[in-house]
Amino acid sequence: MYHSFRFLFSAPLAIVAALSLIACQPVTAPTDLMPMQATPGSVSPDDPVDVQIANAMSAAPLAIAQDATILGFPAGDSTDMVLLREGSNGWTCYTDWPASPTNDPMCNDAVFTAWYDAFLAGEEPQVTQPGISYMLMGGDDTSNTDPFAPAPAPGGEWVTTPPHLMLVVSGGLDPEAFTTDHTSGQPYIMWEGTPYEHLMIPVRDMEHGR
Repeated sequence: MYHSFRFLFSAPLAIVAALSLIACQPVTAPTDLMPMQATPGSVSPDDPVDVQIANAMSAAPLAIAQDATILGFPAGDSTDMVLLREGSNGWTCYTDWPASPTNDPMCNDAVFTAWYDAFLAGEEPQVTQPGISYMLMGGDDTSNTDPFAPAPAPGGEWVTTPPHLMLVVSGGLDPEAFTTDHTSGQPYIMWEGTPYEHLMIPVRDMEHGR
């Protein structure tokens, strides 16, 4: 999808700055826009449904998460996600990924949900407009270069990103505009050059300076 040609943002830093301001809103906004507080740490597919829902909602501002569809990971050998709550605003929130070492729920808009569904199916996503995902609890990935790495490379570590947004765009991302270094503290391209590349945008707690 993206690597067939490169889409050069006309003002990439402006886009990132705008998204960063949006991402920081839950930290400085009134209580009704704060992210839903979940039980600290990871959750299990065997945990009560209300615990799993609270965990998934903690990925995004409450203004988004409160009306989102909530999906949980399956227990046992099933590969089908579990519908924990039907939503009404076009957003989908997922509980913490059980395989990762830390708590990493996620909330996606409709475009990013379609992208994520294609990724899970091993299909090439068809992105025609920007899509956004919130991961305000942070997240872990097995690799920054291989979308389907089953685990970190031998002797390697999980790719851990603090609270962040993710962005997919039509045409892909310009590697000259963004780094691929996930340790830089700056927006970076994950899985660059693959059909699943996307921009990771770390956000800060403006109130506490983190």
